[in-house]
Amino acid sequence: MSHSDDRRSGGLPGKLSRHLPRFARRARPLTTPTGVETPRRRRLLPWQERREAGNEDAPRRAPLSAPIRTVLGIIASVVATVMAALLLATPASAQYASGSSDSSLSSTRGDLATYAYKGREFIAVFESNIDVQRDGDLVVTERILVNAQGRQIQHGILRDFPTLYRGRNGLRVQVGFEVLEVRRDDKLEPYALEKLSNGVRIRIGSGGQYLAPGAHVFQIRYRTTRQLGFYHDYDELFWNVTGNGWTLPIARAVARIHLPQDTDIGQTLFYTGPQGSRDQNARVAQRGADFVTFESTAPLAEQEGLTVAVRWPKGIVQPPSPWLNAYYQFRDNQALLVAVAGFLLIVAYYVGAWRRTRRKSRPNIVPRYEPVDGISAPGVRYLARMGNDSKIFVIGIIELISLRTLRIERDDSKRGSNNETRFFLLEPDAEGKRGLERSVLLPTMLRKMFGETRSFYRSQAGSSRLRDAKADLDSSLHNLYSQYIADNGKLARRGVWWWLLYAVVSIAMLGLQGGGVGGTIMALPFLVVGVGTLTAVYAMLRDKGFSWGVLFLCLMFGLPFLAGGAGVLLAENVNTPWRALSVALPVLLLPVVIRGFRFLRNYTEDGHEIMDSLNGFKQYLTLAEQPRLEALATVEEKLRVYERYLPYAMALDVGDKWAKAFAGLSATVAGLAAVQAMQSMYGGYDFYDSHPDRALSSITSDVAPRPVVSSSGGSPGSSGSWSGSDSSSSSSSDSGSSGDGGGGGGGSGW
Repeated sequence: MSHSDDRRSGGLPGKLSRHLPRFARRARPLTTPTGVETPRRRRLLPWQERREAGNEDAPRRAPLSAPIRTVLGIIASVVATVMAALLLATPASAQYASGSSDSSLSSTRGDLATYAYKGREFIAVFESNIDVQRDGDLVVTERILVNAQGRQIQHGILRDFPTLYRGRNGLRVQVGFEVLEVRRDDKLEPYALEKLSNGVRIRIGSGGQYLAPGAHVFQIRYRTTRQLGFYHDYDELFWNVTGNGWTLPIARAVARIHLPQDTDIGQTLFYTGPQGSRDQNARVAQRGADFVTFESTAPLAEQEGLTVAVRWPKGIVQPPSPWLNAYYQFRDNQALLVAVAGFLLIVAYYVGAWRRTRRKSRPNIVPRYEPVDGISAPGVRYLARMGNDSKIFVIGIIELISLRTLRIERDDSKRGSNNETRFFLLEPDAEGKRGLERSVLLPTMLRKMFGETRSFYRSQAGSSRLRDAKADLDSSLHNLYSQYIADNGKLARRGVWWWLLYAVVSIAMLGLQGGGVGGTIMALPFLVVGVGTLTAVYAMLRDKGFSWGVLFLCLMFGLPFLAGGAGVLLAENVNTPWRALSVALPVLLLPVVIRGFRFLRNYTEDGHEIMDSLNGFKQYLTLAEQPRLEALATVEEKLRVYERYLPYAMALDVGDKWAKAFAGLSATVAGLAAVQAMQSMYGGYDFYDSHPDRALSSITSDVAPRPVVSSSGGSPGSSGSWSGSDSSSSSSSDSGSSGDGGGGGGGSGW
């Protein structure tokens, strides 16, 4: 019945009519608390006031009773709960199917404010469609719905894509990457490609245009190669969908992998979280005959991502041929191949150079019981060392003392002054004269040292005499015996140039292949200094023996530089050990290059014959046959033989073995007196009981010429001081984690 019918029939009963205005005033909506002014009330309030003022007795509907309102509220709550559950249970493939992705993302724009990231910039949906091609390529379409607020995202976004990986064998793998299309909000968007140390960055947007705050959909379509793993029983895609380098959180990530034909898709895996995490906050949302869809079940924070893996039977995708794989290995690891090939070539060069300089005839070494005629102890040392060294002059002094043509004395009260050592010229006996006659060098040494005097102190004037004598000895040795030594310096210098070229090319190839090699290259100079210094230290220890200067050089330069360079090289190449060879191999060859000036030197054929005779005499000095020594009757005779051949033994580095054969001569009173008399000729230095080689190093400080020290005064008015100022895309996913596999990278706004 209508209100007009009620009025024609006389209206409502009087009692109900009187109470209806009171009920109407107390009636209220179910969802609005009493006393709350809603927008609807504000719009209707003037009309209601006018209506009540104009017609106080206008009939109104009776309100619903309290039980009915309660029942209706419960029904509404149940319906809302069921609808929410159905929405959460809807597969991602239904929400973000390829045919409705744009509409799904568009419909999500209006719901950005409902996310937990309200007021922040974030990625609402990261959707990736991966189409596996029959030839093994991947065509990937990424749709990224972002909420831009003008903080990070001002002009657009950055998408980083790695193209360099490490294969299962540790070698370098470089995948192909080609951008096909970039859109923003369904319109083509400008972009630029930038090279990164391990891949490519896509800079989307224009620097002269700012994005409006709100939702924007970025779509990136690209092709990438060599991302599949081809195994014995199956093929596999191990794919980092989002990358673990995003500086924005991701509310939801979805990945749909589509195969080129229907098949029985095998095992599927997924990982979420930061790099290396094995969390599995995701699920397989839908699986079909030729596709599988993954979706995250929890938001991804900054630097977190979604990684998925799918296996399928062989035959669906055509694998690359062995020749193509070999080409890829060669192309991706050119720096390693250059380093190894160059190393082998340099080694082959030095082996060939050594073979060219080695002896052609067979050695003929026969024991000798006397020195080679005409060659004194300094000459023996020069030939044995194939050049001068610091001991030659001192050995010459000791041989002159053994011939009784020279004697030295030390004044301990004047140690440290310029005249602590005194040299005396003696008149040799018959045996000493014969020794001088057999040598060309020793008489010249005496003349240079003494001239017209019979003695001198090791003062500045005496030191100049010693320097002149040493210089004349070095010159004479070179003139007499250099003809028996093949220097081969040209071969050694050529090896240095080849090594320098090899090192430069290796570093250049390493830099051209990219991949963050700055630290690896910076390790090279430290390693070169360290290894070069230690090689020089070894040479000095071998030639001159231990000294504090050598120890200082080793501790201050050799070991610190070597340790620092090796530490940097290892730290930079923990995951890429093969890459370190581009620096390590040239450094390993450095000692060979430096010592090449030594080991490439050899004797001529005449020089080899002389060395055969010297080596025969060395055998006698080493063995010191007892029957020949026992044939000497007195202690004086034995000491005379010992002292006469001692300079040759020290020249051939067997002085200690020669002295051992004469041990025990000082056991008797006569023997002790004879030994003391012998030692007095050498200024008190013990060349009998102690090691002769050690005594040789000790006496050097007293008989060798003082080094020339040059000095210059400061300029007028000045003082003398101065000051100055990841895993390869072809690796198995069984032991994988978040961030592994192909794809990956990250991004941010700009």
